[in-house]
Amino acid sequence: MQKRRGIKLSLLALASAMAVSLAGCGNQAADLSTIDANAVMEQVSANMSDVRSMDVSMAVRVDMTNELAQQDNQYQLQADADLAMKEEPLQFAMTAKVSGNDMEGRESQLYLVPQEKEYVCYYGATEEDNTVHWAKQTVTQQEAEKLKEQYSLQLAEGDTQQDETNEIGKLLTQSMALQVTGREQVDQKNNLVLEGTLKIGDVLALLPSSGTEEMLGGLSGLSEEVLSLYQNMTIPLRFSVEEETKLLTKCTIDFKPAVDEILQGMMQSFQTSSDDTAVTSMPIPVTVNQAEISVIVNGINETVKEITVPQEALQNAKEEDAISGIMTNV
Repeated sequence: MQKRRGIKLSLLALASAMAVSLAGCGNQAADLSTIDANAVMEQVSANMSDVRSMDVSMAVRVDMTNELAQQDNQYQLQADADLAMKEEPLQFAMTAKVSGNDMEGRESQLYLVPQEKEYVCYYGATEEDNTVHWAKQTVTQQEAEKLKEQYSLQLAEGDTQQDETNEIGKLLTQSMALQVTGREQVDQKNNLVLEGTLKIGDVLALLPSSGTEEMLGGLSGLSEEVLSLYQNMTIPLRFSVEEETKLLTKCTIDFKPAVDEILQGMMQSFQTSSDDTAVTSMPIPVTVNQAEISVIVNGINETVKEITVPQEALQNAKEEDAISGIMTNV
């Protein structure tokens, strides 16, 4: 029997590992107080490892105000991405749009489809004149796997990459303080609602004994001054998990408190090093109005129609050896 592979989603590495760590337990009539949040996390992690197809939508929203600026004092960023993926054989389609301030809605498209024993990757980027520049590259199975990893799509096969992802997931799970707070309807299905926080200080404390220090070297290699900013930082989380199938349907990660904490720490450090009274009494000049990532997952293990590459791409895409470099910087 052919070995089944499951799809795992990792969004901004942090979003993925947290998202796949949650699920529900108990039946619809169960008292919420009897549901163990730790059991909930373990169950969804096991179920998400057997996912073979899914559709994912992700939205990033950032809104900040510079109180010192007389004009153009708003910084805004909106990023939206939609992904459809299936395996056997591996194929996916992704569209993304980024806008905010001087960016007029930059759009990109990415498709990976099988072709005989290889894969063809198509990449389209919208230019300033609204025309789309299409490029393509024929890649091997191994190169397709690398491309998949670049876009945070990891297929569970019990391999080294999967083991590393599981270890990061365990680390984050141990650093979460969650509880089941209610139920809600998502696509006419009963969902458990889990809310709580991720404690960055706990993540850092568990790093040395978790076996993930090398994988998360960006955190473990930070200076003492920077690490001190993270010690008391918490990130609010909210998850919706389908109660019957124990699969993730929605995830919201609120980075506003964390960004506020960083800004406050930076301001205090700046004030401490200054002898200017005006500086030492100055309030934080930046107000964070919103800093949030939301993810919606649906169509898990449902029949997915074949990924279709736009006719425009098939006709106009030119072979470009540099396409991998282009895609890395999307």
